[in-house]
Amino acid sequence: MTPRRIPPVRHILAAALTLLLAGPSGAETIELAFPEEPSVVQGPDHFAFDYLRATEMVVADSGLSVRWVSLPNARAMHRLQQNHADFCFSAGITPERRDLGKFSVPFIVDRMIGVIAATSRHAELDRAHTLAELIRRSHGDFLAYPGFNYGDQVSPQLEGLRTEARLSDVPQTTGQMRDMLKRGRADFGLVSETYARNYLATQPDGDAFTVHTYPDMRRDFQMAFLCSKATPDDVIAKLDQAAQRQAGAIQARFPDQAK
Repeated sequence: MTPRRIPPVRHILAAALTLLLAGPSGAETIELAFPEEPSVVQGPDHFAFDYLRATEMVVADSGLSVRWVSLPNARAMHRLQQNHADFCFSAGITPERRDLGKFSVPFIVDRMIGVIAATSRHAELDRAHTLAELIRRSHGDFLAYPGFNYGDQVSPQLEGLRTEARLSDVPQTTGQMRDMLKRGRADFGLVSETYARNYLATQPDGDAFTVHTYPDMRRDFQMAFLCSKATPDDVIAKLDQAAQRQAGAIQARFPDQAK
């Protein structure tokens, strides 16, 4: 009788690694997009941004297998509109987006818009008590993202800045906003406060900038998983259940952003 051949050890290890990366046996796989921005991916928690860490906590509890993909925000929205099966990303809930896909229950809140500026403007930012006062007293120019949800308090103030020709658009990323501020293209940038702080903490020149927020910059933007309409309802249900199970842990880890 011919002895049974034992596969080489490297083949056994490769097979085991494949099974490990594939996730739980029989788990449904979703493609989960995150912003294509430098320093978003960071060890040991995988992501450097609070809302993406919370995203990771929920999907890890969901029993779903996840394939992470880095995409520009506009590209992610295009793929959603093309109805790619099992495609999701974390997004703020708006009525317009509800028409484009399926939302899970919210799992974190992006509460405040922030002002990012060079540290040389720290005292100027401290003297103001509201964004409206900063706009009035500084006479400086501002940067903002076109199409970004700035909330009910900040959006009307942006319209005033645009009327005065003191507002310019940032093409896409926080990195571009930072570079435009460094080059003197404007004095202040407007972005999610937490996102700006997370971003600057990853940058070698992060201490060259400061982030402030004011009472009239609150927006309470609830964030959830936004998936294509082709995503099965049972996938959304698993994300909902995991978000509810992780609510306490998310609140403990991100108390300023808890749902």
